[in-house]
Amino acid sequence: MATLRQETPITGELDRFIRLHDGMAEMNRSWLELAPPEKLDWVPSEDAIHRFGDGRTPVTIRNLFIHVAVAENVWVGALAAASENDNMPSPSNEALSRRLATGDLVAEVGRLHGETLSIVRGLTQADLDKKIVAARRRWTGIEFLWGVHTHRAFHLGHLDLYLRMNDRPTPEFFVFHPDIID
Repeated sequence: MATLRQETPITGELDRFIRLHDGMAEMNRSWLELAPPEKLDWVPSEDAIHRFGDGRTPVTIRNLFIHVAVAENVWVGALAAASENDNMPSPSNEALSRRLATGDLVAEVGRLHGETLSIVRGLTQADLDKKIVAARRRWTGIEFLWGVHTHRAFHLGHLDLYLRMNDRPTPEFFVFHPDIID
C-alpha cells in the first residue's frame, strides 16, 4: 500500500516554497504600495470582529502587514530551533512589531522578510521532516511552512478587500514575478 507522506528532497519542495512564498511577499508589497497612506490605520468598523486574537489590536492595513511579517519570522525561527514534537509559539513579538511600526513600513517589512528567508534557506532536511505541533495539529516542518504561506494568502485577502473598500485598485494576483516561473 502506498503512503501519501514521503520524504521530500530539500532541493525540490523547499526551493518551490521559497520561490512561491517570496513571490507572495512581493505581491503583498504591491498591495501596501497601493494603499493610501492616510488609510493605513483605517478599519471598516470598531467592533471586535476587526481585531486580532488579542482583542486589542485593530486589523488595519498597517497592522496586517506587521502581523504577517512578524508571524512568519517568529514561526520560521521557532521551526528552525524546534525539537521533535515541540509546540510552535504564538505568532507575536512586541519588540519586532514596534520596529516595523516606527520605521518605513515597506522597507522594514522587506528587511524582515529577507531575514526570515535566510532562516528558511538554512533549514535542513531534518527540519523539514521533523514533526511539530501548531493550531492543535501535528505537522512536518515542510507542511508547517506551507501553512505559514497559507496564512499570508489568507491575510492578502483582507488587504485586497480593504483596498477595494477604499476605492483603490488592487494588483492582479496571478501576475507573478518572472523569476517565479521556471
